[in-house]
Amino acid sequence: MGTIKNICAALTFGAIMAGSPAVMAAPVYSTAIPPSATLKYKVTASYNGLSLSGNSVMQWQTNLKTYSIRDNCTVTFFGNVLNSASSGKVSSIGLEPANYSETKLHKKFSAAINQTNGYFKPSDGDDAISFSGQVQDHSSIVWQLAAIANDNRGSFTPGHSYVLQVIGHRSVKNWTFRVNRNETLSTPAGKFQTTVLSGNNGKNQTMSVWLAKDRYFYPVQLYFRDNNFETRQTVSSIR
Repeated sequence: MGTIKNICAALTFGAIMAGSPAVMAAPVYSTAIPPSATLKYKVTASYNGLSLSGNSVMQWQTNLKTYSIRDNCTVTFFGNVLNSASSGKVSSIGLEPANYSETKLHKKFSAAINQTNGYFKPSDGDDAISFSGQVQDHSSIVWQLAAIANDNRGSFTPGHSYVLQVIGHRSVKNWTFRVNRNETLSTPAGKFQTTVLSGNNGKNQTMSVWLAKDRYFYPVQLYFRDNNFETRQTVSSIR
C-alpha cells in the first residue's frame, strides 16, 4: 500500500512539496495559455524492485478567461488510485487557482484559494494559511510552466530558472525549476522536440518535466524520484 501512496503523491507533485518554506513572493512571468487538450499517459513505477504499470488521463480545458484540470490514474491490481481537479481564473500572469481537490486511495483533500487576499483554506484544517503573490496547486503547476514557456520561447533555454509558489496541505513552498536541456523524446504518441526542466528539494527528491516545444509546451513526460522509488508518465496520445 505504501508503494501506491508514493505513486499517488508523485502524480500530483504531492511528494515533492516538502521543500524549503517560501520566504517571499515568487517572481511574476508573462504567459501564453496553451489550448485545451486531453493527454493520456502510460505510467511505470518501481519501488524496492517491485514494478508497477498503469495509465493516467489529464484533461486541460480553458477559454482563456478560466481554466480547469482533471487528472485520473489507474494502476494494475489496484484500479483507480487518484482523482484530482483544479480550477480558477486566467490572467496576464497565467493561472490563478481558486479551487483544488484530490482523492488518493479514498482519502480526500480540498482547498479554497483566495488569490486576491492571499490565503487558502484547507479542508482538513481550521486555520487559513497566508501567502504573498501568486500561488499554484499540485495540478496547475505543470500548466503554469507550459504557459510561461509558451510566451518566452526565446529565453526559455538551458540555464534559466523559474520560481513558483505552490500550496501544500499545510503550507506554501517556493519551488525552483531549472531548464536543463533540449531533447528529442520518443513516446507512444510519436517524437517531440522538448525542453526539459528539473526541480530538486534538497532531500533526495527530484522532478523532471518534458515540455513539447512543437505542441504548445504540453507536458509530454513527467518523472519523479525519491531514493529507491521512481515513477514516469509518458504521453500516449494528445487530442
